Amino acid sequence: MALYTDSGWELMVNAPQTRAFTIHAPATEAGALEVARIVRDILTGDTPDPFRLAHR
Repeated sequence: MALYTDSGWELMVNAPQTRAFTIHAPATEAGALEVARIVRDILTGDTPDPFRLAHR
């Protein structure tokens, strides 16, 4: 997974033809913590993997 903050929070898998998912959170420390929680929840399986859902 990669996380970019060029123009907002973008989450994507490091793979050919991947999709980017925008995470709407402020560009602040609190926003970074919120994004980190989302990523952690995806990686631990507590939140559905959006990349697997995108291929259905």
